[in-house]
Amino acid sequence: MKEHLELDDIVKYVYADTLDSSMVIFAQRINSHIMKCDKCKRLYDIVNSLYDLSHQRNSRSLSINSVWKSLVTLKVEEGARLVVDYLGKNLFNYYYPIVMGSRGENNLSEIHNIIVDEENEYNTVRIDEGVLKLKIDAEEIEGELSMVALVDEEGNIQHVEQLELVENCYIGKINIDNGLYTIYIG
Repeated sequence: MKEHLELDDIVKYVYADTLDSSMVIFAQRINSHIMKCDKCKRLYDIVNSLYDLSHQRNSRSLSINSVWKSLVTLKVEEGARLVVDYLGKNLFNYYYPIVMGSRGENNLSEIHNIIVDEENEYNTVRIDEGVLKLKIDAEEIEGELSMVALVDEEGNIQHVEQLELVENCYIGKINIDNGLYTIYIG
């Protein structure tokens, strides 16, 4: 047996909608592993809570359990512009950085493709050519992060991706289209 389960296998197990003999064998393999492996159990719990989130009916009253934290609500325009919802409950206080060397109103770029936490410059959200890139200082987060989820304004989960821990920062990349989204981390 492998050291850890693949994310795709955990997703397949949690989202399974048929129960045949091959799925029973598959489920037994997943269950026996997550009973012994804390890391895979945590990943299973996150995927399972994401499944619960995706099946809630009223998107305006999503009750995210303690596994998921709302990082930021933002709007993507023209595939390259981020508009932050400052009225939402964001994990960090994001702002648009001012370009160094710019003077006067005419020199400021109208394209805001990055937002930065005002208290910790390591916490950033950037969009480059339709790819949303997250960077989160690991010291800012209690516990361990594993995943990032992109949820649209109707409450539909658009994308889930694993976060990678690199030099004490969690890094994530998500392909994204224009629209209004809330980014959850867990």
